Amino acid sequence: MDVSIVIPVCAETRLERTIVRIKKTCPDLPELVLVFDGDPAKNYAIDYPEDLLVIVENETRLGTGPSRDIGVMAASNDWW
Repeated sequence: MDVSIVIPVCAETRLERTIVRIKKTCPDLPELVLVFDGDPAKNYAIDYPEDLLVIVENETRLGTGPSRDIGVMAASNDWW
């Protein structure tokens, strides 16, 4: 089963460490949806396959729950 991991991003301080742990935990890399909540996505390098990375930007800060819902709608794989 193909899955998508949705991560609401409010502060990028632990984002790189989180992505490293996802790569270690999931040998078959899932789609990764990053939802930047109220902050624009900065130009930074993410060591993740480009075809499996989806970046969404919220113009205003909505909070974790609504950002997660937006990420689920942007995901191309199943969720439950």
